[in-house]
Amino acid sequence: MGSGEWGMGRQGGQGGQGGQGGQGGISSPMPNYQLPITNYQLPIPQKQARIGNHFSLRD
Repeated sequence: MGSGEWGMGRQGGQGGQGGQGGQGGISSPMPNYQLPITNYQLPIPQKQARIGNHFSLRD
């Protein structure tokens, strides 16, 4: 379970970054990028912030 969750969290973290930027700027030039990622970001929004090790690195 741990391995599966981590593997998913890694991919979700990358997609979540793009999704978060799109959510903040839905009217911005990021609607196309936000649409496909919003589906993946909704199920794990808080988990990303918690596991988001890349969040600090990318930010």
